[in-house]
Amino acid sequence: MKHIIVLISILFTLLSAQIFDRGPTVQHKISLGWNVLFNNETNYVNGEQTFRFFNGFGWGLGAGASLVLGEKSSIGIETYYRSAKMKANVDETELGLPIYDELDMTGFGTQVGLFMNI
Repeated sequence: MKHIIVLISILFTLLSAQIFDRGPTVQHKISLGWNVLFNNETNYVNGEQTFRFFNGFGWGLGAGASLVLGEKSSIGIETYYRSAKMKANVDETELGLPIYDELDMTGFGTQVGLFMNI
């Protein structure tokens, strides 16, 4: 079975603290937002291909260090904890009971790279 997964998280930073103004900076963040995941699966046993769209509310806590490159860009590393439970195929049974597929991507992570602020 082949899986192609694309995760897009749109998390708005509610609270951000920055230590040091010049040179390397240390940052702490609290974020709320919406998680979106596109999942394309191919089952080679029976030849079926399935596309599923998951989405749901999420929040995150993060801390990291960065080096400012320009007015709106920096390069750095960030460690975070993100809560991300997403649902797809939300429906009801004949008795009115909810049925859905749920994907839980809650956990710790690390980001390294170029950060752009808009």
